[in-house]
Amino acid sequence: MATAVTTANTTRNSAALGAVLFAALGASLVVVGAGRWPGSYAASFAEVTYRQAALLGAPLDEATLDRAAARLDPSRAAFLDMRLAQERGLRTAAGRARLRRAAGELERGLRLAPADAYAWTRRAAVLVQLAGASESAARSLSFALMIAPHDRRLGPIQFDLAVVLWPQMDVAGHEALAPQLHAFAATALGQSLLAGAK
Repeated sequence: MATAVTTANTTRNSAALGAVLFAALGASLVVVGAGRWPGSYAASFAEVTYRQAALLGAPLDEATLDRAAARLDPSRAAFLDMRLAQERGLRTAAGRARLRRAAGELERGLRLAPADAYAWTRRAAVLVQLAGASESAARSLSFALMIAPHDRRLGPIQFDLAVVLWPQMDVAGHEALAPQLHAFAATALGQSLLAGAK
């Protein structure tokens, strides 16, 4: 009986020791990995920061945003600048500086990835916030609609932008927006826009 208890205790102690060793090994690999591959750690931090801002609407301080933006693609970096501009106030000097920075990021990103509907939509929004309705903003929205006419996440903001930019949009942009307009045809706003398209 004493032998069975001793064997059970030894087995439990061995399992506990093994678990502790595995935990220590895992922790050391994380630390070594962060030191050896700091870029991947920083990229993960940037992605988490972006998701917190985009999905959770978490408030961000400027230093955190800038560190994350340096590791993100230009469209996502611009989104973080747009979020910070909203927090600072779109009419304040700090907010407008962030909007101009976002516009620059989007220009750079669209040179690298011209088929990015999110970047074109964000560019339209930034241009409207900076200078109101303009042909450049309308062209950006039209490109976004032609690239991704059925994107459910972009649809609401594209529709809101179309309300502002409709007179400046070209025929291709109007036609690309048609599926969304027909979905809203039951509303007074949808009927108004459809009547203007004829």
